[in-house]
Amino acid sequence: MDRELGALKAGAVVNPINVMLTPPEVAYVTRDCAAKVLIGTRETIAPVIAAGVSGLINVVFGSDDSEDMIPFDALVAELRSFEPVKVDPT
Repeated sequence: MDRELGALKAGAVVNPINVMLTPPEVAYVTRDCAAKVLIGTRETIAPVIAAGVSGLINVVFGSDDSEDMIPFDALVAELRSFEPVKVDPT
């Protein structure tokens, strides 16, 4: 949930993908919704890239680094402060 709220704070739109989809189906969804970023584990992202997804920023959980994927830990390390979102609870 916190990741989704962070994405919304950044002005992004969250499009969750069913974990039961095959890599070609995930590739279709990402192309259809014009996704800019794909977030997941190396095991879930690598087959999607192999299925024909290109031009995305690929973020993997943990600190595992590779040429075509950005480790989530590296993004957190670059964390900058920001103004909290004002919420009207009424």
